[in-house]
Amino acid sequence: MNDSPKKSNSGLGAAAAVIGVLGLIGVFVGKAQGMPNVFQSYLLGYLMWLMPTLGFLGIVILVNLVRGRFGYPILGISQAGARLLPAMAILFLPILFFLPEVYPWARPDEVAQNPVLQLRVAFLNPMGFGIRAVIYFAVWVGIAFLLSSWSKRQDQSGESQWEGKRSSFAAGAAVAFVLTVTLAATDWVMSLEPHWYSTIFGLLLVAAQLLTALAIAVAYLAFAKNSKVAVLVKPKHFHDLGTLLFTLVVFWAYLAFSQFLIIWSADLPEEITYFADRNEGPWSAIGGAIVFLHFLAPFLILLSAKVKRTAAFVGGIAVFILVMRVVEMFWFVTPSLHRQGPMLNWVDFAAILGVGGIWLFVLLWQYAKEPSPPVYALRQMEQEHA
Repeated sequence: MNDSPKKSNSGLGAAAAVIGVLGLIGVFVGKAQGMPNVFQSYLLGYLMWLMPTLGFLGIVILVNLVRGRFGYPILGISQAGARLLPAMAILFLPILFFLPEVYPWARPDEVAQNPVLQLRVAFLNPMGFGIRAVIYFAVWVGIAFLLSSWSKRQDQSGESQWEGKRSSFAAGAAVAFVLTVTLAATDWVMSLEPHWYSTIFGLLLVAAQLLTALAIAVAYLAFAKNSKVAVLVKPKHFHDLGTLLFTLVVFWAYLAFSQFLIIWSADLPEEITYFADRNEGPWSAIGGAIVFLHFLAPFLILLSAKVKRTAAFVGGIAVFILVMRVVEMFWFVTPSLHRQGPMLNWVDFAAILGVGGIWLFVLLWQYAKEPSPPVYALRQMEQEHA
């Protein structure tokens, strides 16, 4: 990618928009043909692309909170990714409109026959679900807007006081981010199985989101050789980002194992169903692959300082982690929808490509508007490069 992202990415953006529109049309064609569970497929596609969007917001919060110069090389693409949230709010509307098709607690007949759902109806109901969704997106969009606007003000004025203001705001924003993501995870993912609950699930998704977004940003930085920021990136920058990638892999694995260990050792009927469903048939093999390929392989490879200082190596690991993030998201959601195994149909792919095409189009558009990290970040990197 060169210094004129708008020109060089126009073709890719147009192709992404076409694929996105065709994919979404495919979803509604499937609905018109009477295919079952069409918007469950849409939810899977939506969640796959919401993960990196919220992860980008988390990275922006983290970099501002700790005033971390390690994040300057990926700050531009992270801010662009966080600005996708209004588009993701619009793409969430089909889920609200077809809520009973997606969630069992939104079907009055099932609620009437299920004592557990009746006990949770005060929280799990369509009106409450919609109101909370509006609050979540308002919080996320507000955080992204304020941090981005204050970053621009520092560029325009050159006054470093804005850095302190962003850092102070990011402290509260981090708390709000974790709380809202935890509640959204409960609403949008955990409630697919309303009998099951886990107090660590929301934090696990926070770690997964950060890991997904960081992997995208690192892969971009490693392979976008002609961008303005890539010219200034040194091996030590990749070492810092590789270390952060390693840390998030370990943090994600720690939370995932903690959830498994506590639930499996307690062996309570309300909790064990989540892993019991994922320990049958093909799901068991996929779970094993996640353990060895998503955690153990990146963990061992990223122990090497040489690997972390080499752009091609750390970028390749980031791409590999992205592939495993897709597999784990599939393992997260699909068993709650299809008990028999990893059932896929063309609507699943249409939903993933539809939401993904729109996501990529908006990301390229936002990044073309501000193709580089903030000026203060670039100046710092230039000083280090000199």
